[in-house]
Amino acid sequence: MKKGGILIKNLVLLFAIVFVLDRVFGSILEYYFKKETTGDNAKTRHALTAVKEDIVIFGSSRAAHHYVPEELEAATGLTCFNAGRDGMKMTYYKLLLDAILSYHKPRVIILDLNYNDLVKEARKDDALIAGILPYIDNKIVNDFVFEHEPLEGWKARISKLYQFNSKPATILHHNMGLGSEHFDGYEPLNGSKLEEGYRVHVNTSRYTEDAELVGRFEEFVSTVKGKGIELYIVYSPTLMQMKYDYLSTPKRISEKYGVPLLNYSQFYTLKEKHLFYDKTHMNNEGAKQFTHEILGRLVDTRTPKIAEPRRLKVIKPISLRIE
Repeated sequence: MKKGGILIKNLVLLFAIVFVLDRVFGSILEYYFKKETTGDNAKTRHALTAVKEDIVIFGSSRAAHHYVPEELEAATGLTCFNAGRDGMKMTYYKLLLDAILSYHKPRVIILDLNYNDLVKEARKDDALIAGILPYIDNKIVNDFVFEHEPLEGWKARISKLYQFNSKPATILHHNMGLGSEHFDGYEPLNGSKLEEGYRVHVNTSRYTEDAELVGRFEEFVSTVKGKGIELYIVYSPTLMQMKYDYLSTPKRISEKYGVPLLNYSQFYTLKEKHLFYDKTHMNNEGAKQFTHEILGRLVDTRTPKIAEPRRLKVIKPISLRIE
């Protein structure tokens, strides 16, 4: 056999071995990935395929740590799932919304907006693509990936291992029973990392909105309203203050669609820093208190304006049942 033929034969054999190993080890990762019951992977999988709850909460880490489904369920009689995920932004919320609406219609949606959800930044979709590649068998995810990052889509389709290339550590972690627990998607943070002499941090970063993210925010709002679903847009509490105006665009869009925009960002002061895990996230005690506070506002604020909530001295159970 000529040298060229031997080379081709060896290359074909090598490719076959690599392909088989990729499928074997990729399938092992996929098996344990699907066995995860805690952490972001499990939450996203539930949101993409198995949401049956009446109330669904969208947002990033502040959503994940600030809304307690158990409290909402006890007060309203409606089931609730917190789909908030650390490090995500408006593109992820809209993708998740499309996936859920493809098989389920919630009765109430709460969108927790973060200060940087509409901010322009470089390589904004990197974390998103890495986070959703393991779910590429989902049609909504597949279509999104091939529309925005087709090369990543083909890599994930060809290589089973590539789908999970950022996940082995978390898969192992969660299958060993380690890591943070979540309760219907809610991830409690306990205690506080704030130092005794902590002073309010003023964020003076330059604020430039991303037209694409603003468009996705409006699509999110219009899609929910078009489905006849009750929608509430909320800025949950923080100990940070912002120099820039982050409310004007959400206010304009919420007014356009007649959606209540509830601004709780400065609801708590330094006197109540014991309710915060860090400057931007509430701890478990704070989340439970905030969930009770917001319950007293949800059904009363249906006018298209920013509500500046006052303290509610008595929280009475209310009903979010939609006739």
